[in-house]
Amino acid sequence: MDPHAEAFLQLDALRQIEVLRLYETELRPASAQRLLAAPIWESLRRLELGIDACEPEHLEAFAQVSVPSSLSELCCEGFDSGMGDAGLRALAGASWLPQLVRLELVGQQLRDAGVQEFAAQATSLPRLRHLDLASAGYADNQIFDGGLRALADCDWFPQLETLGLSGLAVGGAVPRALARATGLRTLG
Repeated sequence: MDPHAEAFLQLDALRQIEVLRLYETELRPASAQRLLAAPIWESLRRLELGIDACEPEHLEAFAQVSVPSSLSELCCEGFDSGMGDAGLRALAGASWLPQLVRLELVGQQLRDAGVQEFAAQATSLPRLRHLDLASAGYADNQIFDGGLRALADCDWFPQLETLGLSGLAVGGAVPRALARATGLRTLG
């Protein structure tokens, strides 16, 4: 990591940061991993990843990091690139995934098979209340009935309060999902 970045991570003011946005950072995955692994982020509750920060290799690096217990929201927003199914697979294996309350994977080039695999792997998400899988930009999420059905069958799905499906071709699975989402308050 750049020596200036190392000095940056020594700043006590960062201990108060609750929201960290990484967009167009040009950070290599290993550098981004070291950045997030720094113990300075003790108040971090929301991590937002955008262009150049939510590529598959970045998610693979982030998934290996021990994040603070305060982190409860991961928001990834793509436009012309995204984590794809490889990044989603890495995310499913992250030890910190169960602590999330909000998971937004907007425009991440996710595919139906990848979402089905995620549903099979991410079986324990006791705190998750908000899930957004909307399509955006050129990096559409190609999620269909099979992906939504797999998510709806997860033990944690009924506890969702917000579900974002904008731009997805999931019409046939919506009745099943809505029947299972007994806590749902907002549907996009």
